[in-house]
Amino acid sequence: MRLRLSTLALTILVSVALAAAAIPAGAGLTDAEERFCTATAESGQSIADNLSDNSGARATADYYRELAKVAPKKSIKKALKTIARYYDRFAEIDTSDQGDVAEFLTSVDYRNFAKASLKVSKYILKTCTPGA
Repeated sequence: MRLRLSTLALTILVSVALAAAAIPAGAGLTDAEERFCTATAESGQSIADNLSDNSGARATADYYRELAKVAPKKSIKKALKTIARYYDRFAEIDTSDQGDVAEFLTSVDYRNFAKASLKVSKYILKTCTPGA
């Protein structure tokens, strides 16, 4: 169940990024918001979607750290860094060990990841997708 929630959170974030890429940013964005929306649209397409394999977790963590560098708000920057830390820790677990996975998915890291993903997804949808 929790792996499904993790998959859902990542899917939402990636879907929002792809939607932002498909629709040009609306008028009235600050330069910082414009850079962030562009970075989200350009980079979001490279995130791996197979969460049973953590071999790409470090690259995903790097993506979120890079995105945090152009985040226009401190709260979004903090949320992106939380997501990056989650993927750093995800890279360290043995995904073939059910106990290891269960422990990870019940951790504070997972709860923080879920909250941060929702925050970033909402921000991207509100800021980068006109009419949303």
